[in-house]
Amino acid sequence: MIKSQFKENLIKYISAISISSIGSEAFKLASSLYIYRFTGDFWLVTIMYLLLQLPTLFVYGFANKLSSLLKDRKALLLADIASAIFLLIPIGMYFAYAPNLQVPIFSYILVAINTIIGFIHSYRFIHLKNVTYYIANNSNEMKNYNIGFSLSIGIGLFLSPILSLFLFNYLEFYILVFFNIATFIISGFLYFSLKTKEMPYEFKQDVTKKTETKPAISSWMYVIFVSIFIGIFLYPKNSGLIPFFEYSKFDYKSWTFYLTIIMSGIGLLASIIIITLNNAKKTKNWLNKVENRWLILAMVLLNLTWVIIDLFVNKTQTVIYYIVVNTIQQMLFSLMLPSYYSETYHLFSKKYYQKQNGLSMIARIIVPSIITLLITLVLKLQNYYYAYLVYSIFIIILAIIIILSHIFIKRYNVSKYYDSAQATKSYATTSKKGLWVSEAQVLERQFPDKEKEIKILDLGCGMGRTTFALQKLYFNAEIDAIDINKNYIKFLQKNNTFTNINFLEFDISKKLNKCQEIRDKKYDLILFSFNGLSNIIKAKDVKRTIKNIEFLLKKQGKFIFTLHNMFSSEQYTKFWKEEIKVDEIDLLSNKKVLIKQEYGEEIKNRFYSQQNVKTLLENYNLTLNESFIRNDELEPDWVKEISYNCIFYVAQKK
Repeated sequence: MIKSQFKENLIKYISAISISSIGSEAFKLASSLYIYRFTGDFWLVTIMYLLLQLPTLFVYGFANKLSSLLKDRKALLLADIASAIFLLIPIGMYFAYAPNLQVPIFSYILVAINTIIGFIHSYRFIHLKNVTYYIANNSNEMKNYNIGFSLSIGIGLFLSPILSLFLFNYLEFYILVFFNIATFIISGFLYFSLKTKEMPYEFKQDVTKKTETKPAISSWMYVIFVSIFIGIFLYPKNSGLIPFFEYSKFDYKSWTFYLTIIMSGIGLLASIIIITLNNAKKTKNWLNKVENRWLILAMVLLNLTWVIIDLFVNKTQTVIYYIVVNTIQQMLFSLMLPSYYSETYHLFSKKYYQKQNGLSMIARIIVPSIITLLITLVLKLQNYYYAYLVYSIFIIILAIIIILSHIFIKRYNVSKYYDSAQATKSYATTSKKGLWVSEAQVLERQFPDKEKEIKILDLGCGMGRTTFALQKLYFNAEIDAIDINKNYIKFLQKNNTFTNINFLEFDISKKLNKCQEIRDKKYDLILFSFNGLSNIIKAKDVKRTIKNIEFLLKKQGKFIFTLHNMFSSEQYTKFWKEEIKVDEIDLLSNKKVLIKQEYGEEIKNRFYSQQNVKTLLENYNLTLNESFIRNDELEPDWVKEISYNCIFYVAQKK
């Protein structure tokens, strides 16, 4: 029932966006061509494209308040009906000025109507993104709606110039407007027919005690600068299109349509490729690994090649190369867009999503508008080559900022999490508590002789909670304790008074030759407490971690660790079994990685079933001797406050 409803909603969602965008994009493109035909003024065309954006400043500035005025379905219906009503104005003006359409007033009316419809569409866009929370049941469906959104826009952008070309050459302008009115009415009722839920789906699945936190600054930087990039990247395909063909001495009336059809066709093809790859098991994980920062870098580098090539070839060759470059860029852009929209869902909870959406869209409007005006000024003073050069410089700067901010997110999120005041305070407080009851019990079972001289490696030691407790329990033991947080390790090294404890900064998922202090040792016990293995996300890092642990263990040595219990409740069991289908996916599939916000940072957790753990250990010469669910009835409140129920595992080297 749920699956059939999802398919029905997805078809309606894609159809509605496709139908409305066919009409609206055709009207916008035809308007720009009519305006330039009647006035011969680049500025008026540029102003029209800018005015299409400017009214949305108000809409996105008050996105949170506006989105709460009406239910999503009703808002989408009314927005499309309002668009249809306003389109009656140019029809009336068309017949009023039919004998002499070259009068400036008709061009001004077209600019004004496009601006008003741009305002309405900005409001509609808020509800288009918001309604997905009420029609998606899980993260996979959310991703499909994002891909569907890009596909439907691609369909609209591909068919609209074909329709415009036909109407522009063979039919009267008012027929295009009537067609656009019909598309809005149809799409409005399709939106209204969507079947929504009472409660929204929360994209972030939290696996520990929930903390309401603000998104990181790095997340804000990333989405805002990508939004600016998206806004300005379209310049050569929008207001820059006519001046390019004027510069190349090609007929803009025909070639504007041809290039637009090629670009939109490539965009549609890219969307189809994404859907195909996303539904194929062999390529799905590969697609998830493609990072937007590298797609953006590739687009920018391609941009620079035309700037160089144009200096050495004739106009026909420069047009051909320009089309090739823009075609490849459009493919990369279409691959990037749905992935970026999914990233915004990951980086921001629903509470902050509308604010993020508003600020990023305001940035997408203001900054590209200023840049476009500057480019148009250069165009008027020089020619299109210099205008394109200025455009290229701006997108290079944006690309550098985007790449750096993305690196910052990837590299520092985990360390910022542990360095945050809240996290440090939490770790410092719990470090004084000692072992959990269940930790003490399993250690005493596996190592009953407390006076024996054994070697222990404490992985992810944090602020020393388990390390100092191990020293008290096994006072003759030689203990090495490692953690990735250099501040914690420096603090522990400075305050450590025990000669048999050695604190080291090291990441167990890295090559052992980077930590000489432990690489040649063999341990009786390796402990990885507090679900630390769950924080190692990449498949290759997980494999190296287990390989390193096996290498460092003595023969018959023990590896004790805990992991999140993925079936700790009926809700989680349903999520993993029915939605993710955990029994049908690969051992280290990225579908088993969930994201949460804690202490202001994005944290990822990898989940394992008990069979997954057994298989993983056996792949690296380790035998699973024991596993049990933590008995929360025996644990004090402080343990249950910092962690939901987990599973203990005891493995032994063969």
